[in-house]
Amino acid sequence: MTAFMTPSLTTVHIPVIEMTKTAVEQVIHMINRDNVFAIPTFHGELIVRESVAPCNTDE
Repeated sequence: MTAFMTPSLTTVHIPVIEMTKTAVEQVIHMINRDNVFAIPTFHGELIVRESVAPCNTDE
């Protein structure tokens, strides 16, 4: 979608598939009354595009 915008928009990539897999595994462990594990930290990635411009410091 952002490929069709002008200027192209800055976005954040979130690892949804990995987050979903971890959530499902956690639920399965809970259903089976197994030990649940600590949920890892997931890191997003900022994808900077043309919509980000330097601040105007002339004011």
